[in-house]
Amino acid sequence: MANSICPGCKQPFDPDEGSYTEEGLICGDCQDQRVLDGTDEMSSAGDVVEGSFAGGFAAGFFGGCIGWLLVNLLAKGVETKKGARIGFFSGIAVGFVIRALSAL
Repeated sequence: MANSICPGCKQPFDPDEGSYTEEGLICGDCQDQRVLDGTDEMSSAGDVVEGSFAGGFAAGFFGGCIGWLLVNLLAKGVETKKGARIGFFSGIAVGFVIRALSAL
């Protein structure tokens, strides 16, 4: 099969051993180097967004069901969603305590 020229290192390579990127088809050596350098678009796609626990807690606590649902639908942060869940259930617990104390 005909060799291709890698746009990264300008060396000929077998297209069956290459990888497709936004620049086109690159050789395996350049792809390996991108992964090692952290510049590969595939390696950065798995990064986890942390988010804000306090923001999620406030939305869940003060927003109730609507706040919790909006955070789960719109937020990308894991900590934001965790905060919203804990804030929602904390709001329910505080509501039960206030009702119990007001009944006395």
